[in-house]
Order: sequence, then C-alpha cells, then structure tokens
Amino acid sequence: LTGNCFDCNKGFFGTKCSYPCPARCKDKKCSATSGKCYSCNYGFFGEKCASPCPKNCKGKICDTINGS
Repeated sequence: LTGNCFDCNKGFFGTKCSYPCPARCKDKKCSATSGKCYSCNYGFFGEKCASPCPKNCKGKICDTINGS
C-alpha cells in the first residue's frame, strides 16, 4: 500500500495530492500529475502561469502557451 491518490480534489496535484496548483491557474485547476495549469488567469502565460503577458498586449491578454 502506497497511499497514493488516483485523482486529486480541485486545486491540488501530486501522488498524494499534497501540492497546491499554481496560484495563477484559472479556477485553480491543474494536472493532477504534473501541476501544469489547464488555462491561466488573464495577464499570465506558461505551463504554471508564472510569466506575465507582454506589457503591450491589449487588456493584458496573451496566448497562454507562448505569451504572443
């Protein structure tokens, strides 16, 4: 017996669901295994939504994968 989870509650990830999803994940939803965000809050991009959109993006909206 390992105590590993099959799936996590919203907002958590990891084998034991002990890690919070990154704060900038939209609706606090991320992959239960990797912690990668499914989508980002407005103004951010990247796998964990840690990078701000470029300042010249209108409304701070950019591609959530590459920031363009």
